[in-house]
Amino acid sequence: MKKLIYLSLIFLIISPLIASDISDYRKAESYISKNKLDDAVRILTNLYKTSRDTSILPGVILHLADLTSDAELSSKYYKEICKRFPKRKEATLALIRLGQYYYAMEAYKMAISYFSKALKRPLSNFARQKVQYWLGKSFAMIDKTDSARIYFSLVVNEDTLSPYYKLSKTSLEKLSKGNNKNNNITIETAKDTTTKYGIQIGVFSNKNNAKKLEKKYKAKGYNVFIFKDFSNGTTRYKVIIGKFNNKNNAEDYIKIFRKAEGVSCWITKIND
Repeated sequence: MKKLIYLSLIFLIISPLIASDISDYRKAESYISKNKLDDAVRILTNLYKTSRDTSILPGVILHLADLTSDAELSSKYYKEICKRFPKRKEATLALIRLGQYYYAMEAYKMAISYFSKALKRPLSNFARQKVQYWLGKSFAMIDKTDSARIYFSLVVNEDTLSPYYKLSKTSLEKLSKGNNKNNNITIETAKDTTTKYGIQIGVFSNKNNAKKLEKKYKAKGYNVFIFKDFSNGTTRYKVIIGKFNNKNNAEDYIKIFRKAEGVSCWITKIND
């Protein structure tokens, strides 16, 4: 009897707290819809630290991951969702986001791993086509063109109204141009003296400063290098991400990189 009374008292104490957490969560979502992101982050951060309501926590963590400009912190939040709430729909979204994160980091095998996990879960038609498209891009980046074609074809053959239809069709057309490396959509290391394109993230007159920035992005897993440029009688050291055989591929990648890192960068020519 005493135990029952004790449990009842706990319920009476906790119930108002849970109701308050739900109310705060809805308020944060309202702020997000109104683009009042700082207010939303403040509420969500407090809920993340204090709430024990598992009905809202996965959403709280997902929103925090999506709203932070720190890509590495976002990935930690996504992984936390997958670990703590593996059966929730938010975990599916987290797997997709992690796939995109590792794609941006050029860790394509990791990206494939997360996208593949997401594909095994219940998905809407839109989400499934999105994952298939990104799997195709990831396999293309590691020159597994047969696998890439399979996933692009799944999107193209299923729904011509899908926003990923045109993207997948274009990717298939690039792959179908044969073994001509100038049409390859992967990032490549230069093997000749033709013009390449890279994503420039910094330029310095002092080589040591360039090395510091290079080291920072190497630690994040990027394919980064220093390009020594001598023009107008001045030596400059450019810090560059990736090497692309054509400008279109560089333009595709810079959109992903900017979203992942939130830094100023631009496309530059590299003449080996």
